Amino acid sequence: MKMYDFQILSCSFVQLVHWYYYQDLIVGVAMKLYDRKLSWKIFCLIGQGRTLSHAAQECGIDLPYASRLISKLEDELGFFLVLHRPRPMKLSENGIKIFPFAEEFVAAQDRLENECREIGVNLQKIPKRSIRISLPINLNKEPLLEKLVNYERREGSGVTFEFSADMGLRALIERETDISVGFYRKEEPTLTCRQIAEYRFPLLASKKYLAEHPAPKKAQDLEKHVLLLRYKTSPAFSPILLKKSANKTSDPNTSIDLERLPHVLKGDGSYCRSMLLKDVGISVDLTLGVVAEEIQSGKLELVLPAWGRPDAPLCVYCRNSNSESPLYREVIDLISTEISKIVSEERALFDQLASRSLG
Repeated sequence: MKMYDFQILSCSFVQLVHWYYYQDLIVGVAMKLYDRKLSWKIFCLIGQGRTLSHAAQECGIDLPYASRLISKLEDELGFFLVLHRPRPMKLSENGIKIFPFAEEFVAAQDRLENECREIGVNLQKIPKRSIRISLPINLNKEPLLEKLVNYERREGSGVTFEFSADMGLRALIERETDISVGFYRKEEPTLTCRQIAEYRFPLLASKKYLAEHPAPKKAQDLEKHVLLLRYKTSPAFSPILLKKSANKTSDPNTSIDLERLPHVLKGDGSYCRSMLLKDVGISVDLTLGVVAEEIQSGKLELVLPAWGRPDAPLCVYCRNSNSESPLYREVIDLISTEISKIVSEERALFDQLASRSLG
């Protein structure tokens, strides 16, 4: 018996579980439980006639991630669940055989989670109330997080915060989060929405990129450039660029459909930021806050300041059942106030960059 086997025998049950869990991670055997459940859910949606794209949208994830989940599940099982060639995607012969069992499995998991959630609520074992907050990746969150952490630490707050990124409204509806912030406004019957601000997204490029590719002087010049755009599955997605008038309103008669341009790369906010900083192209929908240091250092410049995608409504959501809670109202007020400050500071930075660019 190896030395660590003796150590396992003398440890507690909790330590034993932790040990096996981390061993699993090291050898790469286990798939995350959430990913595994999601994989089967996507498989079932395809079996019910959805396209892979629609299945991804329904699950609140992007298309490449959905494709990877199916492939990972097939690798684990050792056979194909779907026929990858035809469009739309169809179940394979083996996939058809196990489809009824997969539906039962997904439904049983949902029932199990709901029952456990109800038991947890009834037992009220957690001394402090936990509020799970989803924030956009594409947002300068540091000032807000600092305020929320200070709020949590104050005496008698009675709350702890858990943070996640871009979980979306589906996670809020399904009680995986409690408050969600996003660059979009959607009407959902079970959710309460408060709009904080309208956000203007600038076009940005690195100095190195502009040195190698002549800077566009007019919007039509964008055809010669690589454009970095968010995935279409993002709720904040917009393929349209509009020319802003002097009073900062959009001119509906002057617009460009970015998806018609020849060189467009799509990804999430992290991907777009990475490609921008690697001098690959011009970003269309990154916030100034996530690249503030690079702007201040002079690495990045504003491009075509008179143009931009339609202003995005920056909103905070919670479930209707929590909307009248004094605690939730206080936390949402804090979030709204801090994000309003962030937006105001970034507007001032945009105006400063625009005047410098035009000058």
